[in-house]
Amino acid sequence: MFNLLKMIIYRTINNKIFLLLVLFVPAIVVVGSIVYTNNIEHNVRVGVIGEKIPQIEHLSCIALNDQPKLSELVEGKYEAIIEYKDDKYIINSVKGESFDNSLNNVLNNGISVKDAFGNKSNRGVISNLVGFLSMLLIMLGSVLYKFYYQDKGGIARRIVTTKVGYIKYILSYPISVFLVLFIPAWLITAASSYTFKLADIKYPELTFMMFVLCLLGASYNFLVASCSKHEQNGGLFATMTVMMTALLSGSFIEIAKGGIAEKISYLFPQRYIVDFAINLENGNRLGFTSMFVIIGVSILFIIIGGIVNRRRMMNE
Repeated sequence: MFNLLKMIIYRTINNKIFLLLVLFVPAIVVVGSIVYTNNIEHNVRVGVIGEKIPQIEHLSCIALNDQPKLSELVEGKYEAIIEYKDDKYIINSVKGESFDNSLNNVLNNGISVKDAFGNKSNRGVISNLVGFLSMLLIMLGSVLYKFYYQDKGGIARRIVTTKVGYIKYILSYPISVFLVLFIPAWLITAASSYTFKLADIKYPELTFMMFVLCLLGASYNFLVASCSKHEQNGGLFATMTVMMTALLSGSFIEIAKGGIAEKISYLFPQRYIVDFAINLENGNRLGFTSMFVIIGVSILFIIIGGIVNRRRMMNE
């Protein structure tokens, strides 16, 4: 099995495109996360009915003559509609109670937008970095299964008839992809955390978090590759599902608190990985239970993928 791992990793790192992706994608994400977090400003866009328009920093007000359609709130054209009545502003939004309370504090209690809408989860550079990586590394894992697609024919059959056996052969692919994802991503994240002093974190926890993320990326894409006959179809499916779940889980665009979007976000494993990073960054209690559940699900992905591929080989 060790020789199989060496062979797959050798083929991967000797492919210039793969090597560039593995080395430069995490590095670009690190730089992007630092720039994004250091320059982020929370601006609230509201529609105002009536003549009394508040003049508050980071509150973008658009004067309206009539009540807009509900669809404009749902689509995000306005984060809220406000109107001044009975010596206070009345708020109408679809973002939930938490958002409404924060905006009420800004409009009626004199609290600044920065203080009211300051990242309530205290999401910083490390958690933003992990959020971006949770999409890009899992997506990158799909590309790294190119050789698995190529070998799922005569080469695979010849290998499993040797002393190597099917289990060792099938495990060599997710393990090799995991290593190719994990080693550069961990080195870059750890080095940037130390160099730029992004957060006062402990490296064992950081290592565990990156381990879970890369294991998820390797196992999920292994399952997709095992179920797909063609690389194009598997790659497209993996890319679309990763992008969709990254958006819905709030990996790199934070989900508003208290609404249905927040409840939906907890259906996806990326949410728990990002929450783990947030807690790690802020010294809060870490959610190890959810992380171990993700590890279990990842192992299940590998088992199912192996069974599917085995049946396909027997039937062809």
